[in-house]
Amino acid sequence: MMAERFDYIVVGAGVGGIGAASWLRRLLPEKTSVVLERRGNPGGTWDLFRYPGVRSDSDMLTYGYSFKPWQGEQVLSPGSAIVQYLREVIADSQLQSLLRFNSQVLSAEWSTDSSCWQLAVLEQTATGVVERHYEAAFVLFCTGYFRYDQGYLPNYAGVEQFQGALVHPQQWPETLNWQGKRVVVIGSGATAVTLVPALADEAASVTMLQRSPTFFLSVPVKDRLLATLKQLLPATAAASLARRWNITRTHWLYRWSRRAPRSLRWLLLYLVRRQVGAQIQAAHFTPDYNPWDERLCAVPDNDLFKAIASGRAEVITDSIEQFSADGVRLRSGRELKADIVVSATGLNLRLLGDIKVNVDGVALQLNDRMLYKSVMIEGVPNAAVMFGYINASWTLKVDIVSRYLYRLWLEMEQRQARSVTPLLQPQQRSCESMMAALQAGYVQRAADELPRQGNSAPWKVTMDYPSDKKMLLQQPVDDGLLCFK
Repeated sequence: MMAERFDYIVVGAGVGGIGAASWLRRLLPEKTSVVLERRGNPGGTWDLFRYPGVRSDSDMLTYGYSFKPWQGEQVLSPGSAIVQYLREVIADSQLQSLLRFNSQVLSAEWSTDSSCWQLAVLEQTATGVVERHYEAAFVLFCTGYFRYDQGYLPNYAGVEQFQGALVHPQQWPETLNWQGKRVVVIGSGATAVTLVPALADEAASVTMLQRSPTFFLSVPVKDRLLATLKQLLPATAAASLARRWNITRTHWLYRWSRRAPRSLRWLLLYLVRRQVGAQIQAAHFTPDYNPWDERLCAVPDNDLFKAIASGRAEVITDSIEQFSADGVRLRSGRELKADIVVSATGLNLRLLGDIKVNVDGVALQLNDRMLYKSVMIEGVPNAAVMFGYINASWTLKVDIVSRYLYRLWLEMEQRQARSVTPLLQPQQRSCESMMAALQAGYVQRAADELPRQGNSAPWKVTMDYPSDKKMLLQQPVDDGLLCFK
């Protein structure tokens, strides 16, 4: 079967792929393209996760694309609302004809001789599975950063004895009934913090079992600034202005955590203790690390603290010794009876999904390569990776990377170049992981598999939106480190 040829291919139809495809269709309407999505629906994370209460943990004004401002006044929105927003973006950008669902990219091979990528794709059709082939001058990998088929599930001792339901939020059973049941949620990250108050209304009891505490930041349900600005300005202008403020506020909060962590730590702990009250042990909310060494968890309208203070939920800091037939036994000797145990224990990181990438017949080993401007991979021609921010909204990066690729392609056309490759000088090589700034367990488990970063631009992954925006959109495209051919 002959390969279909495109100017560029976007792999993935989540927030990264939809945003990139929308930007590039606006900026380069003459280019041919296709969006390949392995699942049956758009939305990525937000179509995959179906657990109770699933919502954003970044404010929606900055999570929405700059070309389509989020109009709702909710600071954190449910997953279903985000999927609806993405469907509206698809319609507004006229992407329907570009989207090909149930299309899993198996491999991507670059050929210098033909200056193109060759993709092998497994497509699920009404009559069965067929393998199709595509060719493109450029590939944009928007595959997210974790495995979609399974979350991280520790090897719990004695789990085979447990007679209740053990579930992972990433594969939440549609038929699971928690009404009147005793529920234990293992974990203290964003997913656990979302699940506990959502389950507490109907469960007989909910216990959040954490190995170590997390930093929390309470946020209002509605964006008060946006509501005020809407009374004074047109809706789009109000959303744009409020979005800029939220970007600035988030940026400086993170900078504060890096420059004066002790003072921010004191403030966050003070705010939490004021919410949970004196009757709750402070140790359950006192992490042994600094703010933003692990991701800060947002708590909308104090819902978690209200559930704990009312007695509908409990938090315990301990470790699991082993499962029993009717619950879990802790290292302290305490036993927690449970009908349902939710293992909200994180993700399995996987950059580029399970796609096998080859450059002129040589398999790509990501952990041997450096990231260039957090966009391209050292030594890999005509390819980009969409990797958003871990300390701000993912989509902020989507906006500026998409516009940078437009500038890059214009530079290639001016030079009449068919390929562009980031080249690394030997003295710039480093062994530090691209996500070294984050100490979360799911990051540490995969640190040896991730691309590397350097000590200075353009090889350093800054996770800093203002500096990235300047580097990608204002500084010259040709910085002497790109090889145009």
